[in-house]
Amino acid sequence: MKWLFKENTNTNVNSKPVWSDVNLLEPVNYGIALFLVFVFFILFWILLFTLTPMLSIGIFYMCLLMSFGYKGEIDNKKASIFTIMQEMFKHYKVTMTVIFTTMIIISAFSNLGAVSGVFSMLTVLLIYFNFIPINIFESIKATNLTPLTSFEQAYKKCDGISSKPKTFFENIENFFDLKKGGGIGRELKKLNKKING
Repeated sequence: MKWLFKENTNTNVNSKPVWSDVNLLEPVNYGIALFLVFVFFILFWILLFTLTPMLSIGIFYMCLLMSFGYKGEIDNKKASIFTIMQEMFKHYKVTMTVIFTTMIIISAFSNLGAVSGVFSMLTVLLIYFNFIPINIFESIKATNLTPLTSFEQAYKKCDGISSKPKTFFENIENFFDLKKGGGIGRELKKLNKKING
């Protein structure tokens, strides 16, 4: 904005302009320059807060519309955005089911009371452990993958520690096992020795 505080002092129209600084000795020009700085400052913030959201919304909808025009090929079949959405829902079924059932159980506890909440939790557990044969908690493996692709869970092997994965309940039991000095009990004993010297 420094150019707002400059004026052309060359009176000859046919020659190049000569720019000189406007100072306080010219109060009218200096006041006009300050007023223009203030106007541009306000306009900058107004445009920033109005155009930026509009621009981001416009870019979002443009990308969304362009994705609907996507054409491709998956497993030698023509694919569109709807094919990709169908595959996403199919392969993330377990994650979405867990989120959905958790919301239902919380809603049952908060809106319908403890009896309905416990009943919904028991129903979900019966479905999960396959007493009610609905396969909503079973993941669908992708087809037509290379033989090198594996769906097995990888486990980290550490020196001196068994590579056999522990169950959730075994981990909880070890974490809170104060009698054997494991988990939090062992850490508390170490801390006590450090403090007491």
